[in-house]
Amino acid sequence: MRSSTPIGEFFLILLAFSLVAVLLHFAFRHPRLCSDEARSKPADTVQAVIGGMFALSMAFLANAIWTTDDRARDAVNSEAHSIRLMHIYAYVLDAAPHERLDGLVASYAKAAALEWNDMNEGRASKKAEQQLEDIYRFVLGGLPPDGPTPLLQQRLLVTLEGLSAARQQRLSISQEIVREWQWFLVIGLALVLLVTVATVHAARPAARARALAVMVTALTVMFFVVATYQRPFSGAGALTPAPILEAAKALR
Repeated sequence: MRSSTPIGEFFLILLAFSLVAVLLHFAFRHPRLCSDEARSKPADTVQAVIGGMFALSMAFLANAIWTTDDRARDAVNSEAHSIRLMHIYAYVLDAAPHERLDGLVASYAKAAALEWNDMNEGRASKKAEQQLEDIYRFVLGGLPPDGPTPLLQQRLLVTLEGLSAARQQRLSISQEIVREWQWFLVIGLALVLLVTVATVHAARPAARARALAVMVTALTVMFFVVATYQRPFSGAGALTPAPILEAAKALR
């Protein structure tokens, strides 16, 4: 789980950019930096170029995060859908195997819900894996020899494969986070952008302070959104195992 609250993260990011902005603001009070000659047209061009590069980088980063979130949501819903299908197919069985299959699937759902904490630590739950193996063993060798077993077994195996694939996708997506080099790129561009903003307003202290304040606010919001939603299964707005648990309720 995340080590700090969303509000704490927001103010931490705000403090970091604010310190940089304050240092730049007072640094540009130096006579050599705040003279009319210090502000040149090339500085305006550099600001536009750096701003465009930063905006493009953040757009790609945000798009990747939203895409990952959508894929994670689809994986969880697919896992829940497979649990519901197995429950429906189990109605064809006699009472004893029906109850046995429902019990195995319900145990898997509970183990999958507990797997959330393991995912956030970069691990897969051995218990959930074991429960999945138990369902496979039952479907392959525990069904009664009489009745519509061949067709039922085929449908159960197809659904079980879908359940296993959805879980594997969920585990894979949980490790898709913003990499160090991506953070280095956008943070570097953000710092360069602050420097160019201060340079453009070098000769006007009041305008420089306002421009830096606006830029710090914008940067804080953008970085906070990316930092908060980079992990689809933890933090504010994280996906929960609620769909899986809701599907498991029908097994009771």
